Amino acid sequence: LKTDRVRRLLPRPHEPVALLADLRGAGQVDARGRKRTSETFARIEPLLRERAVAHAIVSHSGLMRAALTAVLWLKTPAWPIEVFASMEDAHAWLMASFEKRGRTPPPVAPGWWNGPR
Repeated sequence: LKTDRVRRLLPRPHEPVALLADLRGAGQVDARGRKRTSETFARIEPLLRERAVAHAIVSHSGLMRAALTAVLWLKTPAWPIEVFASMEDAHAWLMASFEKRGRTPPPVAPGWWNGPR
């Protein structure tokens, strides 16, 4: 993600946001991919430091979840990040994260990731 693209994706200034990274279809990440991810976080962190309520990462791969969890232990992000095996668990955690910060969660229905029915 480019910094200007992140700015365009953000809602009104100072409004809290939640982030969800869906890695369910992602393959293994090589050293180059890990470096790109690290560089992206470094670029967007100043934009999201005060606004990000939470960031959920979803992966079906146990190996990917373990690797991400290890990376997050080594570099503590400026906002809460958790790794999940299911979209349902990630969604519930993101909504609870708004409430934990005394904010009203956005009106997003569970199952939105399955598309229109």
